[in-house]
Amino acid sequence: MSLKKKDTAISFAGVVAGQAVLFLCIAIIGREWGSIELGKFNFNVNIAMFIGTIMAFRYELACVAETEQRSSAALVNVCLIALASFSFLYLATILSGKDEYQIVLIFSLTFLIQQACNHYLNSCRKYAIIGITKVLTNITFASLLAMAVSLKKLEDTFVIYTIANLILTTTILFIILKNQKPKKPHIKFLFENISFAKYTLPATLLNSTLLYSLPIIIPVLFGDMTAGYFAATQRFGFFPVSLIAQSIGGIVRREAITAVHNDIDAKGLFLIYKSYAILLILLAIAYLILGCVFFDLILEIVFDKSWHQATIFFYILSPLYALQMIYIPLSQILLATQNQRTDLLIQTIIFLSTVSSLTIAYTLSLSPNATLMAYSLSNMISLSIGLLITLKIAKSTQ
Repeated sequence: MSLKKKDTAISFAGVVAGQAVLFLCIAIIGREWGSIELGKFNFNVNIAMFIGTIMAFRYELACVAETEQRSSAALVNVCLIALASFSFLYLATILSGKDEYQIVLIFSLTFLIQQACNHYLNSCRKYAIIGITKVLTNITFASLLAMAVSLKKLEDTFVIYTIANLILTTTILFIILKNQKPKKPHIKFLFENISFAKYTLPATLLNSTLLYSLPIIIPVLFGDMTAGYFAATQRFGFFPVSLIAQSIGGIVRREAITAVHNDIDAKGLFLIYKSYAILLILLAIAYLILGCVFFDLILEIVFDKSWHQATIFFYILSPLYALQMIYIPLSQILLATQNQRTDLLIQTIIFLSTVSSLTIAYTLSLSPNATLMAYSLSNMISLSIGLLITLKIAKSTQ
């Protein structure tokens, strides 16, 4: 087993196209609404994605399975778990009078079901359809933004984004369930996949400090304008990491599961790891070089010269982003080999380094630049440890 070139190319192209349209959306928000609105949009999206990630207690990961039937059965069970969690949280907002969080919960539910559908399509190796849905979602978002601008009704951009995701997610879920006709949900599913809730959920909560801590903390510590600059850095600078994680990461896990279950070639898993590790290292190097050369120019074209602070943020965070580009896809080996405890250990290390760096930054009243530098360096060390562990696990299968 080696690099799945065709699958990788299709998945990669789909995510690139989807992100390209999202770039257009971010540009429209930045130009028409301003940096403050972009900061608020980024804050709400990250909060909602965090809630959506844990809403089904990570059972959605069971939707990546060795057979299409098993995957579709998992999808139905996950949808029911998600609806139960959503209903409980939505009722809580009503009883507590926090109506403003209801739209966040709607996006969270939509995001979760979208991920579960993508996992199912991943199991079926329908990578082109995954890419198409991402493109159509962001095209819908861009169209709604353009309509709002033309009508001079600059509504909450997060609400518009939620509507776009809700339309496409509902459509793709309906198509999957209609064509597949999966088995009825069964409580046995919860016990068969309990390891996701037992180990992967805590690991996800810990890992969330790396993914969501800055978008949430920066507005609190440094204000909406600085958050807007950071949002531009994250949306433009982190997008290749997200792109790789969504496209290559899914394929790595799918092929690793096949290698583990088939057990035909003892070296199969390591060959998958080695092939994708080489590809990811090359992509990370290219990302650093191209980012340092063109990032400032891209921001100037999309926005204007007043957004230069976002470029400084990128220079500080880009080494960490490059390392995440390598680690996130390769870490799928841990789930494929049922090493959830090891994943939990790695995420604990990342959590401790993130909390330590941000606590030091807050205690010493560091500037935004210094805060990001401390955050970046500490997490680069943690991810390096994680990479060494994944390499050891892949080698142990030889």
